[in-house]
Amino acid sequence: MENAKEKIANTIELNRSQVDNLEELFTSDQSYGTTTASCFDPHFAVVYYAKDEILAAISVCLDCNYLISSLEIPAISKKYIKVNEDYSYPAKGFSPIARKSIHAFCKEIGFDKYLKPLGSIYDD
Repeated sequence: MENAKEKIANTIELNRSQVDNLEELFTSDQSYGTTTASCFDPHFAVVYYAKDEILAAISVCLDCNYLISSLEIPAISKKYIKVNEDYSYPAKGFSPIARKSIHAFCKEIGFDKYLKPLGSIYDD
């Protein structure tokens, strides 16, 4: 990513427990099932490294309620929103509980510079 250093406000190395918790959250069928917006301006990302090589990345945007991952996450495409008999679309938006968990995690690790209070149309 060109000028990436200028766009990254903060970085930390997660411990094993934090990685496990995020992976469980991001891969759970219960973490998805709602709608999204189309803006996608992520303020939080997880990047997996092996030594100095990037293996995978997950970018999260709570404003528009979804993530983009360099690796397939099957749970994202399991649920659909039916519009009519001929049309449905993936319900890839975070569930309210997943949003709360991601929000709490961002606060816990100090990634709250751009974190807005929950209370959008995607929350309970």
